[in-house]
Amino acid sequence: MKALLDTHTLLYAAVEPGKIGEGALSFFRDPRVILYASHVSLWEITIKVTIGKLKIPMTPDTFWKDLISRIALRELPIRPNAILKTIKFDLSHRDPFDRLLSAQSMVEGMVFLSHDEAVDAWGVNRAW
Repeated sequence: MKALLDTHTLLYAAVEPGKIGEGALSFFRDPRVILYASHVSLWEITIKVTIGKLKIPMTPDTFWKDLISRIALRELPIRPNAILKTIKFDLSHRDPFDRLLSAQSMVEGMVFLSHDEAVDAWGVNRAW
């Protein structure tokens, strides 16, 4: 089984794992699950650091590399089919990062580890 971490889930895993929901934690604990971090999250983290909405103890590239190795994540690149999938989503939730992460989880057949219930409207297989 494969699971994609939402950006906030990545950040919680890095600094506040107690904030991760029990349903999502079960994926972290299961050795059969392959956990993924999307390049969408790297982009979101970099933007938020740049505009001052997020403070991290190191540069975004070092932070990313540390997360990937420490949590044993696989990186998920942004593929055109995920971008195109977002066209089918209604506009009830307009956050471009959430839209693309949700689409990625769907086209890649992954469970999306996120507390954001708004993405459920698109048929995302979400756990928290």
